[in-house]
Amino acid sequence: MPIVKTKSDYQWEKQQTGMDGGKEDGLKAIVRQLRIFVKNVRDDIFQLNPTIFTTLPTAEKDKRGSFVIKESSSVEDLLNICIRDAAAAFLFKKIALNVNTKGANVDSASSMTLSNDGDYFDIAGTTNITSITIRPSGSQVTLQFNGILTVTDGGNLKLNGDFVTAAESTLTLRSNGTNWFEVSRSPTSDTDNDTITGFNTGTFSRDISTASGNQAVTGVGAIPKAILFFMNGPNANEASIGGGEAANAGDVLYLNNPAGNSWKVQSSTVIFLFDASGAQYKGVINSFDADGFTIAWTKSGTPTGTININYFAIT
Repeated sequence: MPIVKTKSDYQWEKQQTGMDGGKEDGLKAIVRQLRIFVKNVRDDIFQLNPTIFTTLPTAEKDKRGSFVIKESSSVEDLLNICIRDAAAAFLFKKIALNVNTKGANVDSASSMTLSNDGDYFDIAGTTNITSITIRPSGSQVTLQFNGILTVTDGGNLKLNGDFVTAAESTLTLRSNGTNWFEVSRSPTSDTDNDTITGFNTGTFSRDISTASGNQAVTGVGAIPKAILFFMNGPNANEASIGGGEAANAGDVLYLNNPAGNSWKVQSSTVIFLFDASGAQYKGVINSFDADGFTIAWTKSGTPTGTININYFAIT
């Protein structure tokens, strides 16, 4: 927003440039023109960030610039003033825009607000982010994440798809005054979830007298891309081996207890108990999560006991 000059502004400029009738040599005129430039820079910065001058020493709060240059100023004094004012213009712009400055750490939140003290932020916590308070057009920020969360593409976040973070991953955004647009991300998000980076193993259990429902398993350390399950039932001849690479999909090889303990194959299931009474307890992958997975269980009949499952998760 341009500054609307007042009568006192014009009077000050005339005084500094010698347009009020005074005679000056060329060097003094150049220095005075520089000081007018510094004043205008400060005024523009004040419009962009009105709170900037409250954080500066009292001697630097005058938007008009430095003290008045007197006719008796030596050439050395004039050059020192010239250098000081040029440095001040750069310093004020850097402070106002907080360029290349690390800001205070920010806790992740669904609607997250960044402080005005920098353009590089450490993001703590694992709460998913769906919006970020906007900054003036042209502003750019870089977010470095300390843990696993999802930055969602939508709202005022115009991303190249959802970004699932990891420790020390970064996301750089630029504002147009209304929305944030993605500039880059590192490491690049695997939006297809098809690049193998490692694996993890673990165990969990389920009381099969429990009604149908979901069970979340955590501790994998990343979003799985595929999982193998090895189930052992509470009684003899109760076991299954299954796996899947997508929600609501997969196959399982299980012991069909009522049919003479023969091995059978079941589709769209990854864990399957079939006991001697004909009762069944089946599990399917409901979702791949940021730190594990969720199993959707279906109970049929009245099975009892606890099943134990070992898993091998490919990440």
